[in-house]
Amino acid sequence: DMQEKWKSFVYPLIEDIKQDVEEESYHLHIENQLIPLGWAPWRNEIKHKPNLRIGNRKSIQPDILVANNGEEQFVIEVKRPNHVQQAENIEQLESYMRQLKLKVGIYIGERMEIFYDQPDSRHVVSVLQIPLLLDEKRGSRFVELFSKENFSKEAIVNFCEERIKEMQRQASLNKIKESLIADAQTQITESLRPYLQDKYGESFSEEEIKTMLATIKFTATS
Repeated sequence: DMQEKWKSFVYPLIEDIKQDVEEESYHLHIENQLIPLGWAPWRNEIKHKPNLRIGNRKSIQPDILVANNGEEQFVIEVKRPNHVQQAENIEQLESYMRQLKLKVGIYIGERMEIFYDQPDSRHVVSVLQIPLLLDEKRGSRFVELFSKENFSKEAIVNFCEERIKEMQRQASLNKIKESLIADAQTQITESLRPYLQDKYGESFSEEEIKTMLATIKFTATS
């Protein structure tokens, strides 16, 4: 059961959050939690801060690099559990992803967040945020995708592309909803104007009635 696997994965991290442990302890616990997902440090599949030569003079040191049969699969950027994500954290993750030619990278700090390097995109794209909670339903998706037995670069790319389409659809729906609310507000306030003027015209000026109408706000429920 994927949800049970997620609970097993995230439980020690939740305890780390409660205790506000240092980044190094958190980092080691995350590596340990990758083992039940099928990745093994004794097979050199979980690499702790590897020093990797890039080009003739440059080297990089990602926090966690996960490999299979000597081929890098994904990279993880770790921050302490009560860290507040900064833009430079994701810039660092993006740099590792691009230098290692990896399509997917994971940020783990105060939450888990999956990033995807979409072709021709200027920056990596956040495709899924997962709160570090025991009953978090999106956690089962993480376990399903990143367990060694299920992991494939093709499946990750398909998932990320679908997530981007889904987010674009949601953004379009939200834009339509906002437009409908604005149109409805205009129509309703305009129809209310003569009613208010007729009923309260003797007590309030036209400017006061206009101010009253401007304060009326409409919201749409999902």
